[in-house]
Amino acid sequence: MLASSAISLAQDKIYKKDGSIINARVTDVNDVNIRYFLSDSNADKEGYLISKSKVFKIIYASGHEEFIRSNNSFSPNAQGKFMTYREMKNRYSTKNYVAGANDKYNVALMGICSAFIPGLGQLIEGEILKGILFLTSPITIFILSVPLTILTLGFGSVLIIPISIGVYIYGIVNAINIAKIKNQYYRDIEQQSLSFIPNMIDTHNIPTNNILRDLNTNFGPKISFNF
Repeated sequence: MLASSAISLAQDKIYKKDGSIINARVTDVNDVNIRYFLSDSNADKEGYLISKSKVFKIIYASGHEEFIRSNNSFSPNAQGKFMTYREMKNRYSTKNYVAGANDKYNVALMGICSAFIPGLGQLIEGEILKGILFLTSPITIFILSVPLTILTLGFGSVLIIPISIGVYIYGIVNAINIAKIKNQYYRDIEQQSLSFIPNMIDTHNIPTNNILRDLNTNFGPKISFNF
């Protein structure tokens, strides 16, 4: 009885991107899905499947922590080059973002930077053009407001304040969203790199030779390991 209790307590934890946690026994992680059982009984003989795209990480009963990267979010683009932000947006969603301790950008800090100086968050995140546009937006709005005011006999000046506030708020939200998207992207790159370190590869029948071949194909410089 004590043995069965110990087995039930020693469970894996599946952390979903929506913030929920599944306590289960993970038996297989393939290219698309994760198979798990909710108990050690045979009541659920086939187990359950969950898409890797819905899972952030798994912490196994042994204490090993595995971050999940689904195939549809592979870090380089089709040409083997690093993605532009436009390409990142097509593969990642801000709704799926879960903050991590090693994230490249602090989401809240990026928002605060753009709140103090419009465009500063975008500049820090490497989005230079967007940063410049938001930085110069007050001047642009003022310049455009002059002919608008003249053409509308003064009524156009009423729109200046709400337009300015709208652009200001959008700049803050944009900086936050860029941080969320890029953090997911750089997290995938980091996990892709770590997966090539033999001691950190999890024992789920991962084809090491294929991984090394993909590394040489997608990341430019040829890398070889002698085991």
